[in-house]
Amino acid sequence: MIESSNHAEPSREAALELRLRQQEAVAQLGQLALAGFATDALFERAVSLVAERLDVEYAKLLESLPSGDFLLRAGVGWREGSIGSTIVPGGPGSQAGYTLLHSEPVIVSDLTAEPRFTGPPLLLEHRVRSGVSVIVQGPGRPYGVLGAHTSRRRVFTHHDIHFVQAVANLLASTIATRKAEQESARLLEETRRSLRLRDEFLSVASHELRTPLTALLLQLQSLARMLMKQDASEALVDKADAAIRHAGRLNRLVEGLVDVSRLAEGRLTLVIEPVDLAEVAEEVVGQFRDEVEQTPIALEIESRPVGSWDRIRVEQVVTNLLSNAIKYGARQPVDVRIRSADHKAVLTVRDRGIGIDAKDLKRIFGRFERAVSVRSYGGLGLGLHAARRIVRAHGGRIWAQSAPGEGATFVVELPLRAHLGPNASGISL
Repeated sequence: MIESSNHAEPSREAALELRLRQQEAVAQLGQLALAGFATDALFERAVSLVAERLDVEYAKLLESLPSGDFLLRAGVGWREGSIGSTIVPGGPGSQAGYTLLHSEPVIVSDLTAEPRFTGPPLLLEHRVRSGVSVIVQGPGRPYGVLGAHTSRRRVFTHHDIHFVQAVANLLASTIATRKAEQESARLLEETRRSLRLRDEFLSVASHELRTPLTALLLQLQSLARMLMKQDASEALVDKADAAIRHAGRLNRLVEGLVDVSRLAEGRLTLVIEPVDLAEVAEEVVGQFRDEVEQTPIALEIESRPVGSWDRIRVEQVVTNLLSNAIKYGARQPVDVRIRSADHKAVLTVRDRGIGIDAKDLKRIFGRFERAVSVRSYGGLGLGLHAARRIVRAHGGRIWAQSAPGEGATFVVELPLRAHLGPNASGISL
């Protein structure tokens, strides 16, 4: 600590009373900071308490500027109009600059006889004679200087320094916390903007691709029928069927993008009608007849729950789960189970493949998330996300149970009568 003269200690009782009042002031500021008190208001309250508890006419908080000078950010006792406009010179010639340069508190007993620096115009104009200054640290570099001054000759004690420094430290902590909060808010807004732009791009791209893909699929199907009528070779028909399957998969990917854009925009309309879940599962399993040759699918129907749901959307959920099970199932059997429980329909799809790490069980339901990072499995990471949104829109729930190397089990519960969730509207037929 740098000081210019010796100083006398106050009486023990007076010193104790003063310390208690100063501790109370720091605690009060801490409560205001935690309560979210506005930064400028907190600064004003801080300098006010410093002036009051040290019994001085002037207190100030100087903000360090890029130029090396200071801005009078908050203060007590200074002439009207000074706050927010007065520039205090930096460098070793001023008390604040000297404090910052030497990185420690500075005590001045008599500015008129001070050999280390001359007083800046702000102090000289107010006939300041004695004062104390401490650094207010900031994130990365000092924020500025907190000071207390009086026109009377005053001997500031080490206890006075500790009090002012405690206030400065509290302000420094608050400044760092709020700067971090502002940066987090900025990054969050940037992320949201990026997501909005991405969703807009996906929406436009998927709708632009949808029409030509649908036309291509119809033309391929028409071509396949013509080949069959003309008794074309089996190899040629097989090629046409393969082209139709690939176009169909591509069409489903585009439909998935369309669905995700709708879900992101919060518009999902459910056409509610009586749906037999077992019947839907049977149809979906039938659509995977080509895959069944390599991946056996066992469909177990314990009961045939009929609920009020959107048939197309429920079929989409079953399709996405079964497709995932086949993709990650390592060509091992896949079990699909349908049952009823507590006025709900329960769909379970279990594979015996690579499994999912416990930490990823919730993540995989996010947009563009995959159960594993291996790109050889393909896919856009949209199926489980769409399935969760659809299930939730019906008022149901979906979850996964798994462990690495032990396969994965996905469970869907749907209330027999859909309770429409957020961002879903229903049309009853």
